[in-house]
Amino acid sequence: MAWLAIAALLFAPAATRARMLKAIPIQSGDFLRDPQETQDKEQEKRDREQEARDREEEKRDREQEARERAQEKIERLQELYDDGRDDLDEDRYDQAAAKFKQLADNGESRTSRESERRRTTDARAARNHER
Repeated sequence: MAWLAIAALLFAPAATRARMLKAIPIQSGDFLRDPQETQDKEQEKRDREQEARDREEEKRDREQEARERAQEKIERLQELYDDGRDDLDEDRYDQAAAKFKQLADNGESRTSRESERRRTTDARAARNHER
């Protein structure tokens, strides 16, 4: 009779564990997945995220380079304009006219109408003094 009591005590915890395991839903086979496969998928995800960050950084770098090139062009044209003004002040009208023509050929140094008007007026003054 004692052996029946011992067997009942031994099997009771096993039966309880079995019921608890049945109550736990299986999560899409994750426990069967190879740990290396899980690590590989996580690494791939990190790699994709890094690639996206790299692409975004490259895009920002290209935009910054474009802004710097535009700024350098503005500075070159501004210097050419200033040199032309200096030539006018020094009565070197041929040189001033050449610089203003070069400025016009290189594109707009400014976008405002005021700057355009000043360049046109300066070029006319240089041509009038040549005559």
